[in-house]
Amino acid sequence: FMYYVVDIASGYTSAYLLIVGIALILLVLFFPKGILGTIRQRWLGWLP
Repeated sequence: FMYYVVDIASGYTSAYLLIVGIALILLVLFFPKGILGTIRQRWLGWLP
């Protein structure tokens, strides 16, 4: 995922590391248990 963010962002601006950093911060804020942990908690709550 992050590879594609770097590739796309570097095509638009030379400050692509700023965009990558913002993307990482947003991932941590919206998915504190990780992407798969959040999916498991929300949609697969019956799993132990």
